[in-house]
Amino acid sequence: MKRRTLLKGVAAGGAVGSGVLGASAVGGRTPRGRVQDVDRERTVQSGAELLFEADIENPDANWDVEWQIDGERARYDAHYDMRTQDYLQYVEQYGAAYFTETFDSSGTYEVIAFVFYDPETGNRDDPEYEGADEIRWTVHVTSDGAAPPSVASADPEPGETLTVGRNEPFEIDVDVSSPDSDPARTVWWLSQADVVLEFGDPDGSGTATLSVDDGAGCHTCAITCWVITEDNLLLRPDSWVLDHEAADVPATFQVAEMATNSPIGGGETLEVTATIHNIGDETGTTDVDLVVGHDPEIEDGQLLTLDPGESTEITLLFEAGEPAGEVEEFPVMVDTGADTASETVAVESDGTTPATFEVAEMATNSPVGGGETLEVDTTIENVGDETGTTDIELLVGHDPVVEDSEMLTLEAGESADLTLTFQTGQPAGDTEEFPVVVDTGADTASEMVVVESEAEPTPATFNVASINTNSPVGGGETLEVDTTIENVGDETGTTDVVLIVGHDPAVEDSQMLTLEAGESASLTLTFQAGHPAGEIEEFPVEVDTGADSAAVMVVVEQ
Repeated sequence: MKRRTLLKGVAAGGAVGSGVLGASAVGGRTPRGRVQDVDRERTVQSGAELLFEADIENPDANWDVEWQIDGERARYDAHYDMRTQDYLQYVEQYGAAYFTETFDSSGTYEVIAFVFYDPETGNRDDPEYEGADEIRWTVHVTSDGAAPPSVASADPEPGETLTVGRNEPFEIDVDVSSPDSDPARTVWWLSQADVVLEFGDPDGSGTATLSVDDGAGCHTCAITCWVITEDNLLLRPDSWVLDHEAADVPATFQVAEMATNSPIGGGETLEVTATIHNIGDETGTTDVDLVVGHDPEIEDGQLLTLDPGESTEITLLFEAGEPAGEVEEFPVMVDTGADTASETVAVESDGTTPATFEVAEMATNSPVGGGETLEVDTTIENVGDETGTTDIELLVGHDPVVEDSEMLTLEAGESADLTLTFQTGQPAGDTEEFPVVVDTGADTASEMVVVESEAEPTPATFNVASINTNSPVGGGETLEVDTTIENVGDETGTTDVVLIVGHDPAVEDSQMLTLEAGESASLTLTFQAGHPAGEIEEFPVEVDTGADSAAVMVVVEQ
């Protein structure tokens, strides 16, 4: 859906928070618990409506705003419910909570916004309470104050009904007269849906325009326009109501009547009779489904074709199992895709307890790293009197989703161990905690598990695991240095392994080595010994990988 809002004829400098009634203090945020010292004195005529905005440091944080007029509470805005979606959009767009008030009587009024950033410790008697930001405005209502803006003309007129097709584009134009304060921005609101259609920016004319290219809103929804001046005078004309023109109604299948043969015994057939009526203007075909249970499943269905206004009676069937107990009640629903009807039915026991699967034990390998597999070990026991089969499901998350399942058949009194798994993603933060549930259909067990953020992989790191030599050797013989090199990092890598000899170290041999993570290799480095200065000469030899080294003393004899 493409939308644009035009607001023309606007003087420069209408940014939110910088006007007389905006709440952003120049030079940065006011310290917590202090009064923001910004000039917010305004003189208006009687009947003027003003928009007040309190700067919110972080719209996603936990905050409340209390609005007062002359010391009396006028409104309280709590972040946890954010009022409606359109209110949330406004706060996110402008970084400010808002409050409007119409001043009808002459006089001077003090408007205060108290912004609480820690509502849980917001008790003023609490020693941990940090105080609220206070934003103050003074409003003088006099006969020679700023006149409120008004509608010079509009197309269509405010309060009119907009009769448009569901996908038909439309446009609303409002010419604004504001003699004392130039229009600065617009907000177009859509009721019932509780959303903002558009936030408008100034573009140089005196007309506020909402253009919708491909249809918007809903039948009987109201569109409301706010025109806000540079001094936060507010104009809101009467709303326009959308009336989507009627069209032929496609085939629509309604469940006119529904009845069952409940109660029935375990193992018997439940019969559901339903009268289906096509209330649309066209012939159509649909599947009529019988949906059964608290965890709904389609158990029967019929393909049905009906002319406009035609109705027919059908019977759908469900083969009942044995109830979990003396009697089991559950819903059955007839669903046409456009309409549903439901009843609660009962299945009675013959005295034998059917197969009933209980979760006897449950354990996990929590905590796991992001991307690793969470394993849930569980013991399932059939405490019923009959052999039975059920799906054992693993449900994961605060909004539970089935992530694994296993079909299990157990005789009466039998138990079985099984492992269900879930491939975790990366947590939102250092750790993420959520529930996992093992569900047999008759019993559940749950635990909280933790997924920890995966640490950055360690690059290839070559350690000298061991070093040995054939010392002592004779003058002119070859000194052999046997070494084992291990890659203790998390990645494959390549390095030069060098042999350093002498008290004045010099590289005498080297080998290039490539190892995978955790891999090790043995190699031999050599040095051609000279003749010692005396009967014996002792000096160090060192194996160096660049990340690690190891040295031993060797001897050359005459």
